[in-house]
Amino acid sequence: MQGQYTLAAVMHGLSRLSKKGGKIDYPDKPMLREQAEKRKEERLTENDKKKQRENLLMSLQIMQINFNNNHKNDEQGE
Repeated sequence: MQGQYTLAAVMHGLSRLSKKGGKIDYPDKPMLREQAEKRKEERLTENDKKKQRENLLMSLQIMQINFNNNHKNDEQGE
């Protein structure tokens, strides 16, 4: 992590010294902050996945109950 940040800083400094004036952007925020934000987004994604699984399970359970109720009605009608 620290090496990447240092490398970006050195490249930024060297680009300012070069004759061509190549532009290399200096990082706006520390690398660790960006990684922490990415992890936070992943956690939210995991929470969303968990909610989707729970919703799927509930809908399957409802379908099973409906099937069982309809199947009982068919058996009673015969």
